[in-house]
Amino acid sequence: MILSIDISLPIETNQYTHLNKMNAVGITIEIIVLAALVAVAVAAPPAVVPQQVVLVKETPSDNVGLGGYNYGFQLSDGQAREETAELVGGGTDGQFLRVRGSFSFVDPHTNVAYTVNYVADENGFHPEGEHLPRV
Repeated sequence: MILSIDISLPIETNQYTHLNKMNAVGITIEIIVLAALVAVAVAAPPAVVPQQVVLVKETPSDNVGLGGYNYGFQLSDGQAREETAELVGGGTDGQFLRVRGSFSFVDPHTNVAYTVNYVADENGFHPEGEHLPRV
């Protein structure tokens, strides 16, 4: 009769096999995370380089502290504003300013120009524009 003895260490072999599998899983997860980060970076919108905005037209304010005022400006990016006010007597609190004006801007995403005309008087602020809902 021949006697054979198995002297292998199955516990250590299983431990090394388990560690190798864990390393493979760790590397796979790292690759997936790296691929996801690259995909997010590629999908991000390009950085918008701000353009220099310059004053195209200006109507300086003529406010000397008496009565009303007016002013206006227009910028190269499509923004504009003008406003006129007059001192009006009467009302429940005495004198008040009646202000009329408008402002314009260009939506940077759609390149659509919007204008709002408004009046502010004893009855409140009343804006009007084609893009604003009507009451």
